[in-house]
Amino acid sequence: MKITSHCSEVLARVGNKVKTKSTFSFLLLLCSMALMSSRASNAADLVIADKGTSSYQIVIPDKAVDEVVDRWLLVTAKLMQTAFSKSGFKTPVVREFAKSVDNPCIYLGATEFAKKNEIEVNTDDWSYVWKAIGRDLVIVGSDRKDPDRGKIQLALLGSVKGALDFIREYAGTRFLFNNNVDMRLAEAFGKDGDMPLDTRSIAFEPVQHITIASDLDLRKTPPLKARGNGYDDCIENFYMIANNYFPAMSSTSTWIPMVNWNKVVPVAKYEKTHPEYFALFENGKRACERTKGYEPVNPRGQTALDVTNPDVLDLMFSAAEEHIKTGATTLLIWPPDQYLLDRCNCDRCNALFGMSAKTWDEVLARGETGRLWQVYFSIAERIGKKYPKVKIVLWDYQDTPLNSKAVQQFPSNVIPLLHMGTLRDFDRLDGISIPSGIAAVEETFTTFGLDGPYAPEHTPEYAAQMAQAMVEHHVKWSNRDGYMKVWGLQAPVYYVYGRMLDNPTADYKDLEKEFYAPAFGDVTPQMTEFYNLLHKQIDLYSDFFGLYQPAWTPGANARYGRTRDNKWHHQSIYTVEFAAKANALLTTAEQKAKDPNVKARLHLIRIELDYLCDLGKIFFLQDAWTIHPSPESLKVLLDAVDAWHNQIRTLAGGNDNNCMQPLKDWPEMRPFHGDKYSDVALQRRFYQNSGWQKTAIGWDTAAMRALPPNAVKPLNR
Repeated sequence: MKITSHCSEVLARVGNKVKTKSTFSFLLLLCSMALMSSRASNAADLVIADKGTSSYQIVIPDKAVDEVVDRWLLVTAKLMQTAFSKSGFKTPVVREFAKSVDNPCIYLGATEFAKKNEIEVNTDDWSYVWKAIGRDLVIVGSDRKDPDRGKIQLALLGSVKGALDFIREYAGTRFLFNNNVDMRLAEAFGKDGDMPLDTRSIAFEPVQHITIASDLDLRKTPPLKARGNGYDDCIENFYMIANNYFPAMSSTSTWIPMVNWNKVVPVAKYEKTHPEYFALFENGKRACERTKGYEPVNPRGQTALDVTNPDVLDLMFSAAEEHIKTGATTLLIWPPDQYLLDRCNCDRCNALFGMSAKTWDEVLARGETGRLWQVYFSIAERIGKKYPKVKIVLWDYQDTPLNSKAVQQFPSNVIPLLHMGTLRDFDRLDGISIPSGIAAVEETFTTFGLDGPYAPEHTPEYAAQMAQAMVEHHVKWSNRDGYMKVWGLQAPVYYVYGRMLDNPTADYKDLEKEFYAPAFGDVTPQMTEFYNLLHKQIDLYSDFFGLYQPAWTPGANARYGRTRDNKWHHQSIYTVEFAAKANALLTTAEQKAKDPNVKARLHLIRIELDYLCDLGKIFFLQDAWTIHPSPESLKVLLDAVDAWHNQIRTLAGGNDNNCMQPLKDWPEMRPFHGDKYSDVALQRRFYQNSGWQKTAIGWDTAAMRALPPNAVKPLNR
């Protein structure tokens, strides 16, 4: 088809310049020969669909390994069927026993056909295989329900990942927006595997034909096993799986069994029988002894220990072994807070650290040496000798800093859990050998930025660089320290990040285009310009003022975080000029859009844009009233504050105690992550966001309106 198009282009260009009919006939002959050659070279390809027809059937196992996987395979097969139908191709979905022997098949999951042809995937990741066998195609990966978590039915679904990638690459399907519909819940599925298809979240671009190589034999392993959406928010749906936001399974992240120092060696159990298990202080007392001015157990139930005591290490090993005997293959040795493993002054600990710990500064200095890694490694190596297949996760927390001075070589069974706030954090890995790869507590998208939890954080370029760094440094899984909540304005950024994990060598600008066209159709030019404007506006925040960026560091945070608070950051981004330009572009798109799906997407974006720009408007009006106070300027300000709150209240169904309600034109979508009115109105104090209520949005506007004219004075005037 490409050659046909190219020939037409060539003929169009030269047709008017050809002097003789014979010359034109010669050009036509050359193009015809090229087309015949192309068809000949592709003669062995498998044509799954062409010219509006398909002879293929989508076949799923008669019975999957469990009920959860069975539901997923059925609904995924029906999604594939829908993708084909959007291009005019009818492909029935059948169980393997009911397949037609006269028609070729797309086998999805661990079918008997796949097993007969020795195509099996049995891994603890999202690997899958595409393999052509004769006229048939097999798509299969590791599929199994994760250990039961009650009502939540989480599953490893390699076959689903393989199917979603297939219809993206071959059938024009794009997974654009996350609606947060949780397909872990059994009630998300209707009878016979049916579930409402959200065409606002998923776009289908018609294709003319679907053709694969007859010798197709691809095995793909996504680089990350898991990339959870927050501490325990393991939403599992088509968007998450397609875009590599895999939920945390029992072998990854926060769900793996933990061996906690203070739970293994509790004060209540050992303070009288084995006081030597606890840290020896400079006054000759053990940490388990109550001394004047000292409480041995802090609010988190943690106590200083003697981590070089052989009996303490035996207890830690035994605790780990108990988990292993019950089937655990990955363990996390959880670090206590407040440098509690660095405080012992026994001879062994002094020798380990090369110094005593009689003052707080000396305790911190011990932690900075990184020598505590040796204690953790001794436990890990002991486990490795007896259980070579078990992996131990160790967090670089406080007194286990990761740098090449502290440690150069990790044991082969150790996976370090690293804090990855910025690209600079990956520089710490230089000169360190980590054979089992790393895990990460990641900060690419969070809710802790100085511009609040409902504002865009990063640009597509930054997200692409983070994804590339994750793959380059062999991150096995990551758990995000916060939630993704800006599903409209950050949608292309989330998309770029996920797709870069599929192909780290891709150009992020191409992936942006891959998002914009199916998302916005006829109004793609306006929305491309809209997003370019937004990304340019937040560029400085993304790379400099954002969470853990150079201006956020603890020292700098004291400067920027206090004197230039949340209000200042917001005003620096959502300026009057930006608001006017962005609104004009979005308004034009809204006026020109005809597709109901596009209109629904624009509606979500409008909600988020108005929320942010109207908040900026309030701050600018507050500044104007502060500079030139008058009853008139105060009224305008109070009206703006009330309008902003009323808009949020409307989204919550008119109730201040409600969460954001589903949108009428997009029933699966709840704006702002479906959070409560009080959260979206920034009434709750939380990390990095304590200054909002000091501004006009925290005022009692009704009380202020009731006061006599000129009675209200600016506080900072």
